[in-house]
Amino acid sequence: VFGGLVKPSNYETKEFEKKITKRALMEDVIIYFPRNEIVKDMEVVFDDNDVVEAPTPYRDMNPILYYGSSITEGGHAATPFNAYNSVLSSRLNVDYYNMGFSSSAMGELELADYFNTIDMSVFVYDYDHNAPDVEHLERTHEPFFRRIREKNPYMPIIMMTRPAVQYTEEEKQRRAIVKRTYENAVNNGDKNVYFIDGESFYGTEERFRCTLDNIHPNDIGMLKMADTMEPLLVRILNDINEGGQNDV
Repeated sequence: VFGGLVKPSNYETKEFEKKITKRALMEDVIIYFPRNEIVKDMEVVFDDNDVVEAPTPYRDMNPILYYGSSITEGGHAATPFNAYNSVLSSRLNVDYYNMGFSSSAMGELELADYFNTIDMSVFVYDYDHNAPDVEHLERTHEPFFRRIREKNPYMPIIMMTRPAVQYTEEEKQRRAIVKRTYENAVNNGDKNVYFIDGESFYGTEERFRCTLDNIHPNDIGMLKMADTMEPLLVRILNDINEGGQNDV
């Protein structure tokens, strides 16, 4: 159930409030923060006779970490909870880290080292949108994977290419680079690596409705991304549950 949107009336307004009435049921309430704006402080006020309890816990496993571009970050979904990784979190009941960086994710090894300090169950990365050119992606994609794999030898890693209605010749070259990283890993005996072709995200019908600007998926595109990824993640998470954390 979508409770409501809390927002200022204009860009000059820095303090604002809104009353949201929920159903008279004991249920989880999730507050999503904005994608780009900085929230300095927030206060939630309840009626005196309301009952507040701890939320229903997520599935008992480490969060999934998503690394990528502004698409990963959630742009341009109409609301933060419509981003594909948020949809997957709700459906699968798994917490997640959103490491999407608008125009800034370029496969820096320093970020890989930082991610390696975070306990995660699955690593998903798709920064090819932000690689400035094909050559940069080729220089960085496999080294980034190897740096993550060094610290997490058994963790499932999903490599994706950008979602698009139809790939250009350059985008096909980028896809080939990402797929080569995947194939090299498989050929080296890696059994916990997966590849998703971003050109497959939007299905076969009315693909043109899935983007805002032929780059960023809209809410329809985000939902189709989640639909495509969900079966794979269900299988991966079930394997983790059966075989132990990060030891599938």
